[in-house]
Amino acid sequence: MDTPLLIHIIVFLATLLWCHAAVTAWEWLGKLRSAVHSDKVGQVVNLLGAMVPVVITYIFVVFAGAILGLPSIVAFLAVVVPGGLVYAFRVDLGEETPSTPTLERRRTLLTIALAMLVFMWRELGG
Repeated sequence: MDTPLLIHIIVFLATLLWCHAAVTAWEWLGKLRSAVHSDKVGQVVNLLGAMVPVVITYIFVVFAGAILGLPSIVAFLAVVVPGGLVYAFRVDLGEETPSTPTLERRRTLLTIALAMLVFMWRELGG
């Protein structure tokens, strides 16, 4: 596979994941704001607990790149970090509110709309 094409694919996927992470973070913050004061610390701790696999994956990718001598593998961290945030937010949100097709459709549409704004902003030289 051509290197510039691979970079474009990674940037595209990372942008989509960052946008979805922003959508789920906004939803999580809404849940946090509406929660009872005594539950807020527990929700933050649950979110941090859901991020443990993300941190482990991040460290594994960095070590694998260093041990194998492939510095380009670190480019995949552009996908690992936002993907991990999406995972953590969705795990924490899933514990409170079960996912429905309507909710997933709304999240997907918001993610696509946000990603389109980001891509348009990049094309206009922002």
